[in-house]
Amino acid sequence: MVISQARRAGLFVMLENYLSSRCPQVHIPADVARVIRAEQCLAEKQQISVRWEATKLVRALQGIGLKPIFLKGAAYILADLEVARGRLLSDIDILVPVAEIKAVESCLAANGWQPSQLDEYDRHYFHAWMHEIPPLVHIKTNTTLDVHHTILALTAKLNPNADLLIEDAVKAPFEGAYVLAPVDMVLHSAAHLFHEGELEMGLKGLIDIERLLAEFTRKDLSLWDELVLRARLHQLERPLYYALHYCELILKLEVPEKVLQQIGSKPGRFQGKLMDFLYLRALMPDHPQADSLFTSLSRFLLYVRGHYLRMPIRVLVPHLLKKSWLKHKRKKQTRQIVGNAPTAQN
Repeated sequence: MVISQARRAGLFVMLENYLSSRCPQVHIPADVARVIRAEQCLAEKQQISVRWEATKLVRALQGIGLKPIFLKGAAYILADLEVARGRLLSDIDILVPVAEIKAVESCLAANGWQPSQLDEYDRHYFHAWMHEIPPLVHIKTNTTLDVHHTILALTAKLNPNADLLIEDAVKAPFEGAYVLAPVDMVLHSAAHLFHEGELEMGLKGLIDIERLLAEFTRKDLSLWDELVLRARLHQLERPLYYALHYCELILKLEVPEKVLQQIGSKPGRFQGKLMDFLYLRALMPDHPQADSLFTSLSRFLLYVRGHYLRMPIRVLVPHLLKKSWLKHKRKKQTRQIVGNAPTAQN
C-alpha cells in the first residue's frame, strides 16, 4: 500500500531518504529497498541530464547577456539542496525578464528549442494571460523547457514583483546558474500549490515546502521573519499562510507561533474550517486507498478555486467555453477520421 500510494504521489524515489531523516526507527524491507534504489539510480541519471541541459542553457543565454534563473526542481538540483535528493523532473523551468522574452525565444530557437505543438488559441492564451511562453521542446533531447517571466498568471488576483525576484536571485553552486533567493523559493512553491490549484502531486508539493523550510531555517533562523515581510511585498501572504498551516498540521513542521500571527491575510474562522475540509482530503495521494467520501469533490472545488484566482470571471468564462468548444471540435474531427478510415476486406 505504501509503495502504491508513494508512486501515485510522486514520492517513491525519495521515500527512503525521507523516512530515514524523519523516522530513523522505521525498517524498510530489503526487497523494497532494492526497488527504491533502482529508481534512485534513474533519478541520479536524470539529475546528470539536468546539469548537462543547464550548461547548454547558461551558455546560450550568456551569449545575449542574460543570466538564467532556474526554478522549482531544476533549481533544487543546481543549488544542491536536500529536497533535490531522489527527485524526478518532468521539465526544466527558468525565469527571465519580460522585456527579454523575444530575444530569449530567438536565442533558444537557434540552439534547438522549438515551440511545442499548440493550436492558435492556446498560443494566444499563453502570450496574453499566462506567466510563461508556450513550452519549448529540444529537437535532439526532447527535453521540455518552460520559460517564465513571472511566477503567477498575468490575470491572477495576486501580483508578485517579478523584477524584484530577478534582482534578488542568488548564484547557485553551478557555474553560470542562478536560483531564487531562499525566501522567494519558499514563496514560489507556496504560490504554485495554494494559488494555482495544481494538486495532482499536492502532497509532494507540500513536502517540498516543508523540506525547504527545514533546511533554510536550520541555516538561518531569521528566514521565518523575512518570510512574512517578503510575502507581504509580493502579495503572497495567503498562500504562505496555507503552506505553513498545512506543513504544521500534516507534516508536523514546527512553525513559530509569532510567524503565523504576523501574517495579515488569513482566512476567517468559517473559511479556515472549509479549507481544512478540502485540503486535508485533496493533499492526500491520488489513490483509491487514500480517498474518502468527499475527496473527488474537494479536488474539484479547489480546481475551480484555482481557476477563479488565476482569471477574472469575465476572462475565465469565455476561456472555458472556448476550450470546451475546441475539445468538442477535436473529438468530432477524430471520429470523422476514424469513421472514414478504410477497413480491411476479407
